[in-house]
Amino acid sequence: MTNLCNDYLPQPEVTKNIQVLLYREDSFPPGTLAYLWQKMEEENPTKFLFADGKRFTLNEFIRFFDGEKLLFLPLLVPEGEEPQLEHVVGIIWCDQIVRHRCHAHWVFWKRFWGKGRTVIACRLALSQLFALPLQPPIEILLASAHSENTYAFSLWERMGVHISPDEIPDWFIHEDGTRHAARFGYFLKSDFLASEKMRLSAEKGQASGTG
Repeated sequence: MTNLCNDYLPQPEVTKNIQVLLYREDSFPPGTLAYLWQKMEEENPTKFLFADGKRFTLNEFIRFFDGEKLLFLPLLVPEGEEPQLEHVVGIIWCDQIVRHRCHAHWVFWKRFWGKGRTVIACRLALSQLFALPLQPPIEILLASAHSENTYAFSLWERMGVHISPDEIPDWFIHEDGTRHAARFGYFLKSDFLASEKMRLSAEKGQASGTG
């Protein structure tokens, strides 16, 4: 698989082996989506992901990602190895693409949680998303999460997502038919570029101070 990441400064030691690839059917092994579906089943995140409460079959999962969606795959690649499917540690995708905005979603396998790695993976995906030659280009990301999903909100805060204080009742429907509230957030391309400029400046300053 070809690494499609934009040029990016080296990350801290703990996260330097993270890559994010834009999924293209002709660039990945056959059965990639089936593999991802199986991992999703093992992680069991569906009650937090899909608002209609539907648990996808394999065919439904494949059809879901066969449409006009942008799918990014974060990988944790051991030193000296080439990216392989088993290195995938989650999925990040965008849908509902309307003019300058889209709805963003992500889920990471539990073994990838912690040490700031999910934030790095999301930022790598955003750097690719905002650089895609779409017309019109994406300027605003929208996100939603189960109101009790504290992990999602923690990630949002670290990413700089603007989180609405209000809850939308009955937005998510679980498999048992119960309805649950959601909270929404948004993220601006201009905010991302500004924060990247600050991050790169800080890293440059640190490198100068230790040189």
